[in-house]
Amino acid sequence: MYRHSKGNLNKKYKNIEVLNAGKRGSDPFFNFKLLEDKLIEYQPDMVIQSFTANDYYYDFL
Repeated sequence: MYRHSKGNLNKKYKNIEVLNAGKRGSDPFFNFKLLEDKLIEYQPDMVIQSFTANDYYYDFL
């Protein structure tokens, strides 16, 4: 998905940088903490978060 997204964005916009900070086995809460604690220093214009049904399910067990 990273390569596909970067390629499509580069066609439409100039000087775009894509940072893939995904972490396998994580969940939306920890992804937010990663953004808040470490990634925000990069001052992103856009953040894309993938959320699936199993993220929701396992957070509420």
